[in-house]
Amino acid sequence: MVKNGLEKDIWAIIFKELSNKKISYAVTPNTYPKKQTWTEHHHHELSIMLEDPDRPPKPGKAALWSCWLTLNLYNGDLRIDTDLYVYLPRSVDIQAILAIMDHPCFSTFLSLTLEALPPAGPHYCLRLESSLSSYGSAPPSSFGPDLKRKIQAINKIAHTLYRIEANPQNKKALEQLTELLLMMQ
Repeated sequence: MVKNGLEKDIWAIIFKELSNKKISYAVTPNTYPKKQTWTEHHHHELSIMLEDPDRPPKPGKAALWSCWLTLNLYNGDLRIDTDLYVYLPRSVDIQAILAIMDHPCFSTFLSLTLEALPPAGPHYCLRLESSLSSYGSAPPSSFGPDLKRKIQAINKIAHTLYRIEANPQNKKALEQLTELLLMMQ
């Protein structure tokens, strides 16, 4: 049923896409997909944290991005939530960041905070949350193209953020970041 669809379709897409990208991941709970207690008529949640293996979060060094993919199964309905954090150096022009947030094609809410993580220093954090849902009618395999697109966008976001970090005034990289964030919706 749904559990088998998750193992066959969603899990396979996640592993395939992540194995070819410069992205590391951690799964919570780490017993999935061997966990046998998943049933259609209960609430189950599986969270996958994606991060850049070259810049993992650690004290004194700011990560450039992090992302949580969460599979939620509730009474047979499947939802995939994405929670993406993009960290930009404080030297990026705030007007460029506001232009990203004001882009008319965003259908999801982008939030912006100013964070200070000593000794890494202050930076901007753009947060994008999005969700894909199926209400009992669509099989898990229907999420495949959207999930694949998001994982590919995350990989490109990582490379774009390296360019922005090297040159915070790089307008082309900031425009590309906007396009990639739009792909994450």
